[in-house]
This record gives sequence, structure tokens and C-alpha cells, in this order.
Amino acid sequence: MVANNFWSVWQLQWRRERFEWEIQLEQQLMQQLLECSPRAEQVDSWWWLGEPSGTYTVRSAYSAITSEVVVGSNNGAPNIIWSIPAPPKVKIFAWRMMSRGLPTVDNLASRSITISDNDALCVFCKQDIETDYHLFCTCSVVDKVWKVCLSWINCPTPLPRCILEHFNFIPGPIYQNVQVEYWRTVWLVTTWTVWRTRNLCRFNDNSFCFDSLVKEILVHSWRWLSSFTKTFRYTFSQWCSNPGLCLCRLGA
Repeated sequence: MVANNFWSVWQLQWRRERFEWEIQLEQQLMQQLLECSPRAEQVDSWWWLGEPSGTYTVRSAYSAITSEVVVGSNNGAPNIIWSIPAPPKVKIFAWRMMSRGLPTVDNLASRSITISDNDALCVFCKQDIETDYHLFCTCSVVDKVWKVCLSWINCPTPLPRCILEHFNFIPGPIYQNVQVEYWRTVWLVTTWTVWRTRNLCRFNDNSFCFDSLVKEILVHSWRWLSSFTKTFRYTFSQWCSNPGLCLCRLGA
């Protein structure tokens, strides 16, 4: 801020040129700054808006995060992800994914982080540039993974191409509330496993194995449903022999 005894004006300086999508964010920031009236005779201090006292607490920060809707191409992450039976770190991953916060190739490029043309390709199909919606929704290889999950409940159907719509899509055989909740656990397991496999292939130079990825989804789905719910009482053997039957009988 530049100021004297009579007037003041904000002059924002950035380390780099703004991207087109950042201009609106800067305008929003300026609007918020103009609504404030700095007082020269007072010392600046931090004030946390999440608490009436102005003191930061982890509880108030968690409450602010879980109640926030982040604007993005997928219209923000739904609050329901925090109630899905899954480890906390996976829920945070899902929130980042639906808020376009994952370091995919297109997101890195928007931050002027350049990647070679070869490394920019999806590690699974090796055909298209890696984006969040491609990685989890439209990649031909990952789509086959989803088809395996749908085959568990005998529901061959095309899937949405947008992450949020993909998450909200509930297969026909899944209709009771508890079934929907546990299907979303499978959904989180699948996206989480795809992301972990992507990282291993990209950074550890691991070879991709379709069958291993599907097996990992099967194992983690059973573990999470067994650990984070009280109504899922199927053995691992029962789950592996017919996961769809276990899912559809949850609410029966």
C-alpha cells in the first residue's frame, strides 16, 4: 500500500505475470482490500475469523474446511466426502481432487511448471495429456478399471466424464443409503489407488500392471469397509468371491 496523510492506494506487485484465470481472483482480492480501512495509529496483528476470539484453533479450521465449497470446474467438493468410510488422508485427497488441487500435468502447467511432451502423457494410456478428469474419468485404461468395479454388481453402463458427476453417479443396483455410502468407499479406493499407481509409475519408474491395480482396489475396499463401518461383516474370502453381492446385501 502507498499512502500519505490524505490518501492511500493498493499497489499489488507479483513475482510473475498473472494467468488469465487469476485476474478475476486479483479483482476479488482488491475488492476485499478496499472494504478494509487501515488505521495508521494501530499495530497490525493476526485475527482468525473462524473464532470469535480471533485465536486460531485446529477445530475451527477443520470446521471451516469441511463447510467450504471451493469453486472450480467441478463446482467444488461436496461435504459428503467427509462422512464416507475411509481414512482421513484419503478424504483430504478426494477433496483436493474435486477442487482441482492435485498436481496433474495441466495444473502444473498453469503454474508455469514445464514438463516434457513425453512426460506430459498419461502414464496409463500413453495417448493423451494428463488432466484430472482424464486420469480418473476418460482414460481408456482407467475406464476399464471402473468397468471391473461395475461388473461386481452386474451393471455395465457408461460413466460421466466429469469428476464430480462421476462421484455422484450411483449404479442402478445400489439404492439404499448404506449401499450408496459403501459404494462411495469403493469409489474413493479406486481413485486413491489410481493416483498412487500413477505416482509410482511416474516417479519410481514402476511398471503398470492392470491386474495388480484391480487386486489392490479389492483388498483396500474390504479393509476400509471392515475398519470404518460396523455393519460390514463379510470375511475377506466372501468379499473376494463376490464383492457385488456383499455390497448389495449391506442394507438388506
